[in-house]
Amino acid sequence: MANIVLHTQPRNPFSEKVAGGLRLKGLAFERVETEDPEERKRLNPQTGMLPVLEIDGARYWDSTPILHKLDELFPEQPLTAEDPKAAAAQRQLASWSDSSFAFFWNRWLRARDAQEPVEPPKGRLAAPRQGVARVLGRSSPAEKAEREVLAQIRQRIDDLVGFLGQRPFFHAEQPSLADLSVFGMLRVLRDGPMPGMKSFIETRPTMVDYMQRMEDLLGGVPEWEPAPAAPPPR
Repeated sequence: MANIVLHTQPRNPFSEKVAGGLRLKGLAFERVETEDPEERKRLNPQTGMLPVLEIDGARYWDSTPILHKLDELFPEQPLTAEDPKAAAAQRQLASWSDSSFAFFWNRWLRARDAQEPVEPPKGRLAAPRQGVARVLGRSSPAEKAEREVLAQIRQRIDDLVGFLGQRPFFHAEQPSLADLSVFGMLRVLRDGPMPGMKSFIETRPTMVDYMQRMEDLLGGVPEWEPAPAAPPPR
Protein backbone atom coordinates (compact mmCIF):
# COMPACT_ATOMS: atom_id res chain seq x y z
CA MET A 1 0.00 0.00 0.00
CA ALA A 2 1.45 3.34 -1.05
CA ASN A 3 1.95 6.12 1.46
CA ILE A 4 -0.08 9.04 0.06
CA VAL A 5 -0.31 12.56 1.48
CA LEU A 6 -2.47 15.34 0.02
CA HIS A 7 -1.17 18.81 0.85
CA THR A 8 -3.80 21.52 0.53
CA GLN A 9 -5.35 24.68 1.90
CA PRO A 10 -8.54 24.24 3.96
CA ARG A 11 -10.78 25.11 0.97
CA ASN A 12 -9.39 24.39 -2.47
CA PRO A 13 -11.52 23.08 -5.37
CA PHE A 14 -8.49 21.56 -7.07
CA SER A 15 -7.64 19.63 -3.90
CA GLU A 16 -11.23 18.38 -3.70
CA LYS A 17 -10.78 17.21 -7.29
CA VAL A 18 -7.66 15.20 -6.35
CA ALA A 19 -9.22 13.89 -3.12
CA GLY A 20 -12.19 12.68 -5.14
CA GLY A 21 -9.89 10.80 -7.52
CA LEU A 22 -8.18 9.11 -4.59
CA ARG A 23 -11.52 8.08 -3.11
CA LEU A 24 -12.83 6.76 -6.44
CA LYS A 25 -9.75 4.55 -6.66
CA GLY A 26 -10.15 3.39 -3.07
CA LEU A 27 -6.76 4.78 -2.06
CA ALA A 28 -6.16 5.70 1.57
CA PHE A 29 -4.46 9.06 2.05
CA GLU A 30 -3.57 11.61 4.69
CA ARG A 31 -4.78 15.20 4.26
CA VAL A 32 -2.41 17.93 5.51
CA GLU A 33 -3.61 21.53 5.41
CA THR A 34 -1.42 24.63 5.36
CA GLU A 35 -1.82 28.33 4.63
CA ASP A 36 1.89 29.08 5.05
CA PRO A 37 3.37 30.51 1.79
CA GLU A 38 6.84 29.26 2.71
CA GLU A 39 5.57 25.74 3.23
CA ARG A 40 3.68 25.87 -0.07
CA LYS A 41 6.85 26.98 -1.83
CA ARG A 42 8.79 24.16 -0.21
CA LEU A 43 6.21 21.64 -1.37
CA ASN A 44 5.92 23.11 -4.87
CA PRO A 45 9.09 25.04 -5.79
CA GLN A 46 7.77 25.80 -9.29
CA THR A 47 4.68 27.83 -8.41
CA GLY A 48 4.06 27.54 -4.67
CA MET A 49 0.49 26.42 -5.47
CA LEU A 50 -1.46 23.60 -3.90
CA PRO A 51 -2.54 20.84 -4.09
CA VAL A 52 0.60 18.77 -3.96
CA LEU A 53 0.24 15.01 -3.80
CA GLU A 54 3.04 13.03 -2.22
CA ILE A 55 3.24 9.34 -3.12
CA ASP A 56 5.97 7.37 -1.32
CA GLY A 57 8.02 10.55 -1.04
CA ALA A 58 7.65 11.68 -4.67
CA ARG A 59 5.72 14.93 -5.12
CA TYR A 60 3.34 15.85 -7.91
CA TRP A 61 1.48 19.11 -8.47
CA ASP A 62 -1.29 20.58 -10.64
CA SER A 63 -4.56 18.71 -10.19
CA THR A 64 -5.05 17.36 -13.72
CA PRO A 65 -1.49 15.97 -14.10
CA ILE A 66 -1.89 14.50 -10.59
CA LEU A 67 -4.98 12.59 -11.68
CA HIS A 68 -3.21 11.37 -14.82
CA LYS A 69 -0.36 10.14 -12.61
CA LEU A 70 -2.87 8.33 -10.40
CA ASP A 71 -4.26 6.59 -13.48
CA GLU A 72 -0.73 5.59 -14.46
CA LEU A 73 0.21 4.26 -11.01
CA PHE A 74 -3.20 2.88 -10.00
CA PRO A 75 -5.10 1.98 -13.20
CA GLU A 76 -8.07 0.40 -11.42
CA GLN A 77 -11.16 2.62 -11.79
CA PRO A 78 -9.81 4.77 -14.66
CA LEU A 79 -10.62 8.48 -14.55
CA THR A 80 -11.44 8.85 -18.26
CA ALA A 81 -13.83 6.87 -20.43
CA GLU A 82 -12.58 4.04 -22.63
CA ASP A 83 -14.28 5.58 -25.67
CA PRO A 84 -11.82 8.14 -27.14
CA LYS A 85 -14.57 10.61 -28.09
CA ALA A 86 -16.09 10.54 -24.61
CA ALA A 87 -12.65 10.79 -23.02
CA ALA A 88 -11.82 13.86 -25.10
CA ALA A 89 -15.12 15.48 -24.09
CA GLN A 90 -14.40 14.73 -20.43
CA ARG A 91 -10.94 16.29 -20.61
CA GLN A 92 -12.35 19.35 -22.37
CA LEU A 93 -15.06 19.84 -19.74
CA ALA A 94 -12.56 19.40 -16.91
CA SER A 95 -10.35 22.09 -18.44
CA TRP A 96 -13.35 24.39 -18.97
CA SER A 97 -14.53 23.94 -15.38
CA ASP A 98 -11.08 24.52 -13.89
CA SER A 99 -10.29 27.63 -15.91
CA SER A 100 -13.75 29.21 -16.08
CA PHE A 101 -14.71 29.00 -12.42
CA ALA A 102 -11.20 29.88 -11.22
CA PHE A 103 -11.25 32.99 -13.46
CA PHE A 104 -14.58 34.21 -12.08
CA TRP A 105 -13.67 33.28 -8.51
CA ASN A 106 -10.54 35.44 -8.70
CA ARG A 107 -12.53 38.30 -10.25
CA TRP A 108 -15.03 38.04 -7.39
CA LEU A 109 -12.25 38.19 -4.82
CA ARG A 110 -10.82 41.32 -6.44
CA ALA A 111 -14.25 42.95 -6.46
CA ARG A 112 -14.80 42.10 -2.78
CA ASP A 113 -11.35 43.36 -1.81
CA ALA A 114 -12.09 46.69 -3.51
CA GLN A 115 -15.11 47.25 -1.27
CA GLU A 116 -13.49 48.64 1.84
CA PRO A 117 -15.73 49.29 4.84
CA VAL A 118 -16.70 52.96 4.94
CA GLU A 119 -18.11 54.89 7.90
CA PRO A 120 -20.91 57.41 7.29
CA PRO A 121 -19.70 61.01 6.82
CA LYS A 122 -19.47 63.14 9.95
CA GLY A 123 -20.22 66.84 10.01
CA ARG A 124 -19.06 68.65 6.91
CA LEU A 125 -16.38 66.09 6.10
CA ALA A 126 -17.11 64.35 2.84
CA ALA A 127 -17.04 60.56 2.83
CA PRO A 128 -14.79 58.81 0.32
CA ARG A 129 -16.37 58.48 -3.11
CA GLN A 130 -17.36 54.85 -2.62
CA GLY A 131 -18.86 55.69 0.77
CA VAL A 132 -21.00 58.43 -0.77
CA ALA A 133 -22.42 55.91 -3.23
CA ARG A 134 -23.34 53.58 -0.39
CA VAL A 135 -24.87 56.31 1.75
CA LEU A 136 -27.01 57.53 -1.16
CA GLY A 137 -28.02 53.97 -2.08
CA ARG A 138 -26.00 53.86 -5.27
CA SER A 139 -23.64 51.07 -6.20
CA SER A 140 -19.91 51.57 -6.42
CA PRO A 141 -18.00 50.22 -9.45
CA ALA A 142 -16.67 47.38 -7.27
CA GLU A 143 -20.20 46.42 -6.18
CA LYS A 144 -21.39 46.43 -9.79
CA ALA A 145 -18.40 44.29 -10.76
CA GLU A 146 -19.25 41.82 -8.02
CA ARG A 147 -22.86 41.51 -9.17
CA GLU A 148 -21.68 40.92 -12.74
CA VAL A 149 -19.28 38.19 -11.65
CA LEU A 150 -21.96 36.45 -9.59
CA ALA A 151 -24.30 36.56 -12.60
CA GLN A 152 -21.58 35.02 -14.79
CA ILE A 153 -21.00 32.20 -12.30
CA ARG A 154 -24.73 31.49 -12.12
CA GLN A 155 -24.74 31.27 -15.92
CA ARG A 156 -21.88 28.77 -15.85
CA ILE A 157 -23.82 26.62 -13.39
CA ASP A 158 -26.83 26.69 -15.69
CA ASP A 159 -24.50 25.67 -18.52
CA LEU A 160 -23.55 22.62 -16.45
CA VAL A 161 -27.21 21.72 -16.05
CA GLY A 162 -27.49 21.66 -19.84
CA PHE A 163 -24.23 19.74 -20.29
CA LEU A 164 -25.32 17.03 -17.85
CA GLY A 165 -28.83 16.58 -19.20
CA GLN A 166 -30.35 13.27 -18.09
CA ARG A 167 -27.04 11.45 -17.63
CA PRO A 168 -25.85 10.53 -14.13
CA PHE A 169 -22.36 11.84 -14.92
CA PHE A 170 -20.77 14.01 -17.57
CA HIS A 171 -20.31 12.29 -20.94
CA ALA A 172 -20.54 8.78 -19.45
CA GLU A 173 -22.34 6.45 -17.08
CA GLN A 174 -19.38 6.45 -14.69
CA PRO A 175 -17.67 9.42 -12.99
CA SER A 176 -14.52 10.76 -14.59
CA LEU A 177 -11.96 13.53 -14.50
CA ALA A 178 -14.73 15.90 -15.63
CA ASP A 179 -16.95 15.04 -12.68
CA LEU A 180 -14.12 15.47 -10.21
CA SER A 181 -13.36 18.93 -11.61
CA VAL A 182 -17.00 20.04 -11.63
CA PHE A 183 -17.81 18.59 -8.22
CA GLY A 184 -14.76 20.22 -6.61
CA MET A 185 -15.78 23.62 -7.97
CA LEU A 186 -19.46 23.24 -7.09
CA ARG A 187 -18.66 22.18 -3.56
CA VAL A 188 -16.53 25.26 -2.91
CA LEU A 189 -19.21 27.47 -4.45
CA ARG A 190 -22.02 25.83 -2.46
CA ASP A 191 -20.23 25.65 0.89
CA GLY A 192 -17.98 28.71 0.55
CA PRO A 193 -18.43 32.41 1.26
CA MET A 194 -19.84 33.57 -2.07
CA PRO A 195 -23.18 35.25 -1.34
CA GLY A 196 -26.32 33.59 -2.64
CA MET A 197 -24.53 30.71 -4.34
CA LYS A 198 -25.74 27.96 -2.00
CA SER A 199 -29.38 28.94 -2.45
CA PHE A 200 -28.90 29.29 -6.22
CA ILE A 201 -27.48 25.78 -6.55
CA GLU A 202 -30.24 24.40 -4.34
CA THR A 203 -32.85 25.74 -6.79
CA ARG A 204 -31.32 23.59 -9.55
CA PRO A 205 -32.60 20.02 -8.91
CA THR A 206 -30.25 18.61 -11.54
CA MET A 207 -27.24 19.96 -9.66
CA VAL A 208 -28.61 18.99 -6.24
CA ASP A 209 -29.13 15.39 -7.39
CA TYR A 210 -25.76 15.35 -9.12
CA MET A 211 -23.86 16.57 -6.07
CA GLN A 212 -25.64 14.09 -3.83
CA ARG A 213 -24.80 11.31 -6.29
CA MET A 214 -21.14 12.29 -6.22
CA GLU A 215 -21.05 12.57 -2.44
CA ASP A 216 -22.62 9.13 -2.06
CA LEU A 217 -20.19 7.64 -4.56
CA LEU A 218 -17.19 9.19 -2.83
CA GLY A 219 -18.31 7.81 0.52
CA GLY A 220 -19.23 11.24 1.82
CA VAL A 221 -16.95 14.23 1.98
CA PRO A 222 -15.35 15.77 5.07
CA GLU A 223 -17.35 18.51 6.74
CA TRP A 224 -15.90 22.00 6.55
CA GLU A 225 -16.08 24.69 9.17
CA PRO A 226 -18.76 27.21 8.16
CA ALA A 227 -17.32 29.80 5.77
CA PRO A 228 -17.33 33.42 6.90
CA ALA A 229 -20.49 34.92 5.44
CA ALA A 230 -19.92 37.58 2.82
CA PRO A 231 -22.52 40.36 2.74
CA PRO A 232 -24.72 40.30 -0.34
CA PRO A 233 -23.94 42.91 -3.00
CA ARG A 234 -26.18 45.95 -3.04
